[in-house]
Amino acid sequence: MHPLWTEKSSMFKLIYPTEQLDVREKVLLSSAEDHHLSDESLKELATCDGVHVSPLSSREFPADTFERLRKYFDGMISLDAQGFANGDSVDVASYIKDRVDILKFDDDEAKLLADRSTEGEAIEVVKKWNIPEVLITKSSRGSTIYCGDEKCEIPAYPPHLFVDATGCGDTYVAGYLTKRVEDEDPAEAAHYAARLATKVIEVKGAL
Repeated sequence: MHPLWTEKSSMFKLIYPTEQLDVREKVLLSSAEDHHLSDESLKELATCDGVHVSPLSSREFPADTFERLRKYFDGMISLDAQGFANGDSVDVASYIKDRVDILKFDDDEAKLLADRSTEGEAIEVVKKWNIPEVLITKSSRGSTIYCGDEKCEIPAYPPHLFVDATGCGDTYVAGYLTKRVEDEDPAEAAHYAARLATKVIEVKGAL
């Protein structure tokens, strides 16, 4: 792990308006802005098997971040696109087209960022971004993995006790990437990720 320090941190608040923990609202409280990856940082990242980018806001880094990563880093690059759905509206494709290997977002974020009303319409837009693997999470409705022309539906694994959904998506993508780095196929990696995400639901706070 290579920490890169900023003067200001990104932070948001999650609000659960009902007892149904699948439904939540995000409020962005503050955002780090335009953190530039130095050449030295890129050299440190070159020792890694993969780089996962998980911004909380689209303002966290310059638009050329993924272009520079793709130029200097030969390993797997993944993105959790939740940050692009918070704060300023940006053209996501201009940031990541041809530059990311794995893209993850939930179904609402997918529709918002692709500017479409259904998941099917959104994924047709996303396919034009030339990203080999796309993960769409849907809380208790499971997840869908798109790899090229293949589509794999992954069920949600019911928790023994539903305590707190905070960090569920982050844990899902961490589990998925761990197995992909170990050369598991996407479907097996997604099943592992779904089981791991269930563990988060059973405890208070992130895992």
